[in-house]
Amino acid sequence: MSKETRNEIYDRLKETLVETFSLESEEIITLQSRYKEDFNADSLDLLSLFMELKEQCEENISMDDITELATVGDTLEYIVKNSKLNTHGN
Repeated sequence: MSKETRNEIYDRLKETLVETFSLESEEIITLQSRYKEDFNADSLDLLSLFMELKEQCEENISMDDITELATVGDTLEYIVKNSKLNTHGN
């Protein structure tokens, strides 16, 4: 299995966010972006996002964890930490 860098994970996350939240561009996404405040995401949007993340991470993502992920940066760190994919560097 090839190694996926943190930047590759971040790029994949941004693609997922654009699709899930119907955003115009990845350019508006930063690590500090907040789902509810910046993307006007409702609970259904967040559920869709986290179901996609669960599939991508190949891990069981608990509801307790989901409530802690308020920003894109929080989510990136969670994916890097919990992904079964081998990651390396930036």
